[in-house]
Amino acid sequence: MYRPVTACLPGSMQRPSGPASRGSILRPNQRKGSEMSTLFQLNPEAGRRRFLSLAGGVLVSFLILLGISLAQKTQLEAPPVPVEELRAITMLEPPPPPPPEFGNREAPPMHPFELAESPSTSSVRIAASPPEMKPITRPVAVPDFSFALEAFRPKSDEMELEIGHVFRRSEVDQSPIAVYQKMPTLPPGILFGVEDPRITLMFVVTSDGTVDLVKLLRSADQDLDKAMIETIKEWRFRPAIRNGRKVACWVQQPFYIIRKQGDDRGFADFR
Repeated sequence: MYRPVTACLPGSMQRPSGPASRGSILRPNQRKGSEMSTLFQLNPEAGRRRFLSLAGGVLVSFLILLGISLAQKTQLEAPPVPVEELRAITMLEPPPPPPPEFGNREAPPMHPFELAESPSTSSVRIAASPPEMKPITRPVAVPDFSFALEAFRPKSDEMELEIGHVFRRSEVDQSPIAVYQKMPTLPPGILFGVEDPRITLMFVVTSDGTVDLVKLLRSADQDLDKAMIETIKEWRFRPAIRNGRKVACWVQQPFYIIRKQGDDRGFADFR
């Protein structure tokens, strides 16, 4: 059962009147609020302190809960393990040593040396001290500015000239030499009526020793001339030599037909 509470104000405060104050019944919550209201009215400084203490407690509790939640979140979200970076380090080889210099190297000084005497059965004696070395004097080359125009002629042109040119006997170092001489075959009675049986032929001995370009310089008889020309084409020669090469050369060859006694065919004499 609740008892009626009557609040009395000190000092000049009068006793409350009215139906609510007389024998009224107050609940606990209403009573507590009434006490706080009365307390604020009686001592405002104490009420302010109590309010601040309550607010500080609430703030401290909030901060504690916030710290706990942040700690749990930090534990759940663990930072990734750092991976060490592998860096490739290039080992630089030391540079090679510089090559030795040979240009400015001075020659070592020469010192005389002595040979130790040793017994020998030979009659040859060796000097104990080396002979004095004389300085070597190099000959001074004197430039020669004289030149011949023939030295500047191309060799290829000269070679082509020697191959295509026919030289005379006076222009070659060695004249052609006959190595095979065929005797002419003369029919009977060929010398009948021939007053002077002399024939002179001029032909070319090629670089391979054959006969070419036969010309008649002196004629005796038409049939006799033809027989001698056909005969000379079958001759073979050792070719002429010029500057160590085989070259073509002109050859002039006279023939004299000699009559045999009792035979008009005769035979040729090479003169």
